Order: sequence, then C-alpha cells, then structure tokens
Amino acid sequence: MIALSAMCIRYEPPALSMGTLLNAFFIFEFWRRGYFKGWRSRYRIFPLRTYFKLSLFSLLMSSIFTIVPDFGIITNDIMIIMDEYILVFMFWIFVNNIVDVRSFLNKAKWILILVCLIGIVEFKTNVNLLTTFLQANVSPDLLFGKILDAGERLDARRVTSLFVSPNNFIYCAFVVLMIYMHNFYLKNKISLFIPFLYLSIALIIMANSRTVLFSSLIILFPIFLPNFSNIRSWIIVFSAIAVFFILKSSFDQYWINITSIFDYSSKNVSGSSTEMRVGQLEASYELFKLSPIFGNGLHSIGYFTQTGDWGTKLFGTESIWFKLLIEKGIFGIIAYIYLFIELQKRYNILNNKVLFFYTTGYLVANTMSSLPGFSMSFLYMGYFVMDIIKRNRQIA
Repeated sequence: MIALSAMCIRYEPPALSMGTLLNAFFIFEFWRRGYFKGWRSRYRIFPLRTYFKLSLFSLLMSSIFTIVPDFGIITNDIMIIMDEYILVFMFWIFVNNIVDVRSFLNKAKWILILVCLIGIVEFKTNVNLLTTFLQANVSPDLLFGKILDAGERLDARRVTSLFVSPNNFIYCAFVVLMIYMHNFYLKNKISLFIPFLYLSIALIIMANSRTVLFSSLIILFPIFLPNFSNIRSWIIVFSAIAVFFILKSSFDQYWINITSIFDYSSKNVSGSSTEMRVGQLEASYELFKLSPIFGNGLHSIGYFTQTGDWGTKLFGTESIWFKLLIEKGIFGIIAYIYLFIELQKRYNILNNKVLFFYTTGYLVANTMSSLPGFSMSFLYMGYFVMDIIKRNRQIA
C-alpha cells in the first residue's frame, strides 16, 4: 500500500525502487518454497483469468507499437506484470482462508494507522517526514517524478504522509470497508474498528482532495446504513452524527471540496476546472487518433508532455479514460471494461451493497483522477478478501 516508488535502493539510472525489489523478492520466495507447484490447474479456476489474458495482450501490443524511443519500456512492463498480475495471483493462492484474511487485514490496519499518525504530524507541522528525509539525502534531479508536493488548498495542507499522492488515502476507505465486512459477518472480530474508522475519515478529509473525499464517502456509505438487527451498526451511525455536529465548524471549508466538483465557480479551490478537463479530453482524443487500436504505448503520456505544447494541454491526464485512450487505445479500453464484467460474473456486485459501493467508489476515483501511486493489485485483493469473508460468514 505504501508508495515505495519514492524509496529506491538505487536512484541513479537504472534506478531500482524498493517496491520493485520487494516484488521480486516475494516472487522468488514463493517459487523457492514451492508454492507455484500446480499453478496451471489453479489458474483454471482463477476468477480474473479472462481479464488477465485480455489485459496482458493489450499490454504486450501497446509495448510493441509504442512510440516511446526508450528501451526502458521492457523493464517498466516487467514491473507492471510483477505488481498487477503475478503478485495478485500469488495473493489469491496464498490468502485462501479466513485466518489468512484476518491476519492480512490486521496488518493493513496497523500500517494505515501509522500512515495516518504521520499524516496528522504533517497536517499540524506542515512538514512531510518522508519528503524531508529524501530531499536531504537524494539529489533533486533523481527525485523528479518520484515524490509530489501537493501544496495547499483552502488554506490547508494537502496531506500525503507516506504516499505519493493525497488520492492514495483511498486505501483507508478500502481497508475500513473490508474490516467492516469482516466484523459484520464473523464473530471473531478485528479490534479497534470504530477508532480506526474515524481516524481514516479524518485523514481522508485532511488529504484535501476532491477525488479521495468524494470517492471514499461512496465506498464507506454501506457502513453508515443502519442495520436494525445489529446494535454495532447503530453505534456507528449515532457516533457519526455526534462527531459531525461536534466538528462541523472545523470542517466547513472542506465541504467546498465536494461542492466544487459540481460548481467550479468557487475560486478558492485549485485544480482542474471543467474547461481544463474538456481540454484534456480533446488532447487525449487527438493523441488517440495517432494509434487508435493498441495505443501509443505505456508511459507515452510522459513522452508527449515533453513534446510541443502537449504538456499544457494534457495537464496530468487526470482520468483513467484519458490515459487508456492515449496509451492503450480501443483494445485497452475494452480490456478495462471487461474487468468489471468479469467481476460482476464472479462476485455478483449488483446484488451486494458492500461490493457495489466498493466498485462504484473506485470507478468514481479513477474517472476523476489517474490515481498516481495507486496499485490496481489492491483493488483485486479487496474482492478476493471480501469473497472469502462471504463464504465464511457467521453472523453474530
């Protein structure tokens, strides 16, 4: 979950990020311990196998027809394949019972509590500990593209803590929802859920990001729907109402983050306006026409932003749909859409309120932003975890 792309074993080209090293280590250990034995028979029942085939084909063709004049595309492909495909398959094999799920969620909870506490320090002191450490020890030119100064909005810092982007606090919403589902269905509950819930919401607000705030509210919505047969549910609802009224005056300015999504007349909120987003769409479509079937190649957006005036027009390419248009073309868009068709077939999302809001919140976030630093692998892991919880449900 932590954006380890900012932390490198080696910063000089060819750089080696901590994330890539850990991915390679986990894959090696998985192989060394013999966990890959019989992987073909397991893959036949892997829930995302058709999407993986389509997506990997899209990745391969996009790389073959890339316009990026850099052989580094091969290493980038390897990193993506390790993170978003091999490790996801490994997780599905290894985390296969409720004991594993409980262990995973407990560790994720404590990692995010640490992230949130560091975020509170950042909010109070206006100093990011990770960024400060890296800037003191690494040359600025080698850090370019690895860390982001999100600046301020509404006269308050946009907290990033140990993440690359404030938008990565969507991880908090993901983990909170999974723990809620675990605690609702299973008698052996994960402790400290309610304090963790409100700590996460506090940092989602402090992230000061329209994307993470709006999408996280959607993801967390099922938690605040009262269940008449569950006392714990009513405790959450009434405590939320109490906290809202107690802290309302402190967070009034942040409400502008949500209202500004629909009304860009507010000059207090920085970021892309409606006109700028339309401009990004038009620029993305122009680049899409250069290679409409398989796209211009992974990381071609970075190449275009350094060519002519595309950098001004694209301005971050703040939507997954713009990125798909440019980098993967029609086939990439089809593969991405098929992901949710396969998820619906496997998990019946439309008939499960938790999965429905989990999926909707993610789609809203990735439509509003390209979510820099977010790993798709965690999205898939969420479905696997909640599916295991459902199959082991024992309502208290």
